[in-house]
Parts: sequence; C-alpha cells; structure tokens
Amino acid sequence: MVLVIFMANFAAMTVEPTLTLFLQSLHVPEGSLELHAGVVFAATGLASFLAAPWLGKLGDSYGHRLILSWSLAGATAVYFLQGLVTAPWHLAVLRFLLGLGVRGIVPAANAVIAQMIPAQRRGRGFGWTLSANFWGNVVGPLTGSVIASSFDSQRAVFPVTALIMLLNLGWLLLRVPRRLPDAAAVTGE
Repeated sequence: MVLVIFMANFAAMTVEPTLTLFLQSLHVPEGSLELHAGVVFAATGLASFLAAPWLGKLGDSYGHRLILSWSLAGATAVYFLQGLVTAPWHLAVLRFLLGLGVRGIVPAANAVIAQMIPAQRRGRGFGWTLSANFWGNVVGPLTGSVIASSFDSQRAVFPVTALIMLLNLGWLLLRVPRRLPDAAAVTGE
C-alpha cells in the first residue's frame, strides 16, 4: 500500500508543474491565463471536496479496495483524456472529473491499511504512507518537468501519467487481497 500511495501522488504531481503552460498552449485569450488556470485548479479542488465524503461512505458500504480500484481506473482514463483536449473548458471539465476520482485514492488506501495492519503497528504504517505521499510530492514534479522538456511538449506528460496510474492499478489488483479482514479482527476486538 505504501507503493500504491507513492505512485498515486507521484502521478498526480507529474502534471502540476506543466499544467499552466499546457493551458497556455490551448490559446487562452491574452490576459486571462491566470483566471483560466485558477478555474482549472479550482475545478479539481471543488470536485475533491464534494466527492471525499461520498467515496468514504461508499468504501464503508462496498469495500475500500473496490473504491480504490475504481478511483485508480477513473484517474487513469481522465489523465489520458486530458492529453487530448483542444480547449481550456475541456481541461476544466476533465480536471473536475479527475477530482471526483482522485479524491477516493488516499482515504481508501488508508482505510485498506487500517484493515491490514494490527492496531499496535498502525502508527508506523501510516508514517510510511505519509512519507510515500511526500516523496511523491518531490519526485512527481521533477519527473513531469523532465518528460515535458524531453518531448518538448506539456501534452506528453498526460499519457505517461495515465500509464503510471494504470501500473498502480495493476499493482493493487495483484498485490492487495480482494477480501480484507474487518478492522476489528485485526485489532483483536
């Protein structure tokens, strides 16, 4: 699960340093780049705000691994589609959809960790996942910048990010059991 969280944050952060430049390449009217960038970033944040409680509730009802799987699959598709946009509003809509999916990843992953790790070791487990999250914050933007400059295109970052998310989904499906114990069973309650 540490790898799942690292890869999810790493992938999300690969896009961030080039997103405004990519938006500029979509021929935003002169003098409104900052406004368009704000709308694009806010769309993701608004969707995340709306989706997080709902996805948490779905995870409690249907299983956090399932929500994590669907969130990774949705993020994979949306990242790929972002590389195909031709207008700023397309990007804003896709970033909103991304916020709906991406916001399910970390809470669901943490819930899965809580189901997998005995209570007396959870602090250490969550410490590792938080470190993985921050490490993704460091490595992701650097990688995204290298990809964009290597291909001389901000658009190149999106399919690479989609591939990282797809690999992350594959790792989850192969390595995390479908049936997880109840948290009470792991704590011994």
